[in-house]
Amino acid sequence: MILQIYNSKIRPANLSFNAIDNDYELVIADYTTIHEIIDSPEIHTDLEQFFTNFSDVCDKAKDKAINVVGIVKHVGDIESIISKSGDDLRKRAVTLIDETKNTIQLTMWNTLADLWEYKVKDVLTLKGVGINYYMGYYAIKSFASTVITKDDDNERTKNDTSN
Repeated sequence: MILQIYNSKIRPANLSFNAIDNDYELVIADYTTIHEIIDSPEIHTDLEQFFTNFSDVCDKAKDKAINVVGIVKHVGDIESIISKSGDDLRKRAVTLIDETKNTIQLTMWNTLADLWEYKVKDVLTLKGVGINYYMGYYAIKSFASTVITKDDDNERTKNDTSN
């Protein structure tokens, strides 16, 4: 599919929320229009998703968003906490395991924690998660922009490693 985009801006990519190593990103506004070019030739690309193994999270910059694939190993209950600024927050911890049998904790906040619909052994693709380092351990965290997709056909998890 080829798209024609009018009235958008190009700016340097904000790597804190962009897990793809592009130098620039498009800024879409209310006045931006996007049209599909109907009679466009088919374009084949070899672009693959960039996924990080859990064992490699420690090698990534903490201010950079990453993409991961994992199998749900454990789903924690929602916890209510009060932030230092006095805000009431909801948090859910989920343990994921990847194809290399490494585990990592995903911390989700507020709406994503509330709307969690996945269960143990579901295969998930998570795009745009952040990296946490706390008390000597690496973990990943969700943002409001994080995209979570159930992905049972992902090649990286064909061999069930959740047991």
